[in-house]
Amino acid sequence: MKIISLNTWMGIVHEQLVPFLAAHQDADIFCLQEVFKDAEGKGKPHPEYDVDFNLFGTVSELFKDSHVGYFEPTVGDYYGIAMFVKKDIAVLEHGSAFIYENPNLEEDVKRDPGNHNRKLEFVKIEHHGAPLLIVNVHGMYKTGHFHADIPERIEQSHRIRAFLAEHPQPFVMVGDFNLDIASESLAILEEGTKNLIREYGITSTRTRFYPHDDLYADYAFVSPDVAVNDFKVFPDEVSDHAALYVDIA
Repeated sequence: MKIISLNTWMGIVHEQLVPFLAAHQDADIFCLQEVFKDAEGKGKPHPEYDVDFNLFGTVSELFKDSHVGYFEPTVGDYYGIAMFVKKDIAVLEHGSAFIYENPNLEEDVKRDPGNHNRKLEFVKIEHHGAPLLIVNVHGMYKTGHFHADIPERIEQSHRIRAFLAEHPQPFVMVGDFNLDIASESLAILEEGTKNLIREYGITSTRTRFYPHDDLYADYAFVSPDVAVNDFKVFPDEVSDHAALYVDIA
């Protein structure tokens, strides 16, 4: 089973992003972050860029014959994360869980649009006759703190661990966690899991579009009972994040 995770950067690098997705359409599951759905006229977080206000629709059309799309909003009903699952895969359950809730949401997002509530999205599928959990995460972002440990991130990691404990089956968890590789927040997630970024010696999950020095944001974790055939970070520059590829037995 092949899984691709990508923070799409809201489709800013549209001319490269769509051909990349089309070229890898044989992947079984796509886990995407920073996705708009029917968002035209509902606000523009980065006025200096041209974003795809219906990226979910763009990808849905691209994959209309091969995958089923699932959208999970984190801002209003128009911005969030998405998963696309091949039509021949039996989906037993789809859902989400809050991993960060900003108690000062309305006031804070005026100053810092990235400091909004965050969720993980998941599908439970049937894989070789047994349930397998696929989790898509887009972790909190707070201007000035980037990927460093702060109390909210520690709490976020504990919430993710609690979710996994409530779903005790083999899992693959991917996404943009917005965490430094040396952070305590990441160490919490690594307990009892395999961090493929670390195990495969990956040195960066960023592309030239990212202007800062911190080189890690995206991760892939699997439970110890999941056998990994292959893992890599794609070199394609289709976002300010690189895409991750996980192939499990």
